[in-house]
Amino acid sequence: MDRDTPVPRRRRTGSRHAGEPSSAVAVETTNGGKTTWLWEAGGRLVETRSVTAEQTSAINTEEAEDEEWTDDALPLIASSRPLPHRCPMYPRGGSREEIAEWHRATRVAYEKAANDPVSNPPILRETKGRETPSSSEVISTRQREVLFRLSSSIVSISSTRVGDDGVPVWEFTGIVIGPSESDEHARILTSSDTVCDYDGKLLDRKLLVRLPNKAIKDGEILFFDPYYGIAVLEISVDMPLRCPSFVSSPEYGDKVFVLARDEDSSLLTTSGRVMCHNETYVHRNYYLYVSCVLPEASTFGLVIDRDGDVAGLAFFVGWSKTAVLPSFIIRTLVEMERNFSCIARPEHGLCLRAVQFLDMHKREEILYQHNIDSGYIVDEVAINSTAEIIGIRRGDVIVSVNGVCSQTMPELEEYLLSLGWKFLERKIKSSKIVLKLKVYDPLKCQEYTLSLPLGFSCLTAVKERVKVQVTEKTSPGIKRKKTTPVPMPSGRVLRPRKK
Repeated sequence: MDRDTPVPRRRRTGSRHAGEPSSAVAVETTNGGKTTWLWEAGGRLVETRSVTAEQTSAINTEEAEDEEWTDDALPLIASSRPLPHRCPMYPRGGSREEIAEWHRATRVAYEKAANDPVSNPPILRETKGRETPSSSEVISTRQREVLFRLSSSIVSISSTRVGDDGVPVWEFTGIVIGPSESDEHARILTSSDTVCDYDGKLLDRKLLVRLPNKAIKDGEILFFDPYYGIAVLEISVDMPLRCPSFVSSPEYGDKVFVLARDEDSSLLTTSGRVMCHNETYVHRNYYLYVSCVLPEASTFGLVIDRDGDVAGLAFFVGWSKTAVLPSFIIRTLVEMERNFSCIARPEHGLCLRAVQFLDMHKREEILYQHNIDSGYIVDEVAINSTAEIIGIRRGDVIVSVNGVCSQTMPELEEYLLSLGWKFLERKIKSSKIVLKLKVYDPLKCQEYTLSLPLGFSCLTAVKERVKVQVTEKTSPGIKRKKTTPVPMPSGRVLRPRKK
């Protein structure tokens, strides 16, 4: 230390400041109106930072007075916590036998440390297969927080039938969609594969639901629809569950995230983009497709947009992509069941593709040869269907439906479901609604108008409801309890009612 350097003035108190080394002692030097803090560590004076000495407020003064420091001469109290397993020191310059013994001792130490919670804390262990490239590299901090907040709305589902080892097989994912008829119960949306076979036959009304906190609840099926691939069940609630918002309508090319739970109920994520894919799957015209596969060991998941809103439900279809039932169709189906205790599904017997999503060269060919730039190409016509009887053939182009010609396939399905809603709402005695179709025949290069009677397949709920069935006949002297529509949740936390 220089001769001109002011002699530091030590200040000692009972204990050290939190977060500072126990061997450090604070020393204070004032020079030219500035205060310099020095730390005496290991017998050396180390300057850490220089700050301007300013008059502190009362609050800061109180905080400064609360600071405590300690002398490095005071003895340390050793902790009783066990130490982790450690590898022996490498024998530098040792013989071959000593090095071989070191290898054996190191291997034993690693084996002991692998399952030792002190040496290998569970919170720091890497979970194999849980992190996908999207969840570890692509997802931003904000998006990770959005997905994490939604984790309380995603549950695991298993049938009451157990595996060969006597343990339930948690192979399905479910999503909380809101309260049931009382706040003590919640409604869970999941895949219809949980309760029915390939032919749509109900297998088991009872299911097991594992909540995010690993608690297992008994679930009971309320309704299912094998055509749209969804089922709704009911469970009791004793913990807060978040209800996501089914309000997202992603554009083609938008980035989305797929969330699911595996057999251990661990939350898995992956990401992709909405594809301009135009194929039907098992005569389903209404799917969107995303450019990613479901997380490993999952057959059903939740599709989320960047804002954390539900864009749809993901289904495994065995391709290098994932089929998605859009949220606006889900909302219509669930609200239709809540209001009418059944779902009126349109039956037209056609497999269609939208012209606007064809390859560019094919769109040009159709445009310049037939002067058509929108509509729906007929891929298949069901044998002996009404559409076949009135003259619609494979390869025709439906230019418009009731005057509308610029809809995507999911939007067309939503429009047909709206007709089914009117059918149930008005209690129309006739079971068919006539669609006015403009159909173009590319072989004859002619366009003509056809009237297609559209029938509806009404699948009623599994559980008896208070609501009146559409087909039920009510005696004049009996008054029914009036029911009110229960809309889909717009995003809230479902909490159990305090008793």
